[in-house]
Amino acid sequence: STAMTSACADIAPELEKLRIKSVHKIRDFLLGRVASLKKKFTNIQILQQSALLKFKGLYRFMQEHSPEMTAEVKEAYTTTMSGIYLRHVKAYLSGLMQLRVEVATKGDLLGVEEWHALGSFSSSIFSSKPGHARG
Repeated sequence: STAMTSACADIAPELEKLRIKSVHKIRDFLLGRVASLKKKFTNIQILQQSALLKFKGLYRFMQEHSPEMTAEVKEAYTTTMSGIYLRHVKAYLSGLMQLRVEVATKGDLLGVEEWHALGSFSSSIFSSKPGHARG
């Protein structure tokens, strides 16, 4: 048991170096994946599922061993996605603003002449005055 304890004590600094190096590599890898989301015409959903969700174990490892670096990756992701969503909403609004809805005028309506010809008839039918009060 003492031999095992001294062996663990001997190897502990090397394990700590390995942990630090692993966390840095995971951080760089995930930041690279997040950066790939910024490219135009990228299918974000596919990238999220294939490139990010697939590596959630690495993210958990980083969360456990370096919360500071995890916060950095999380901030990069949220900033990137916020920018992407903002860009999409702006493009959508721009498209809506380019749509020109023309209000129908009297000349555009179908059957305008018929209504004018029937004007006195329709006004007498839809009048709120009783029949004997109409002049």
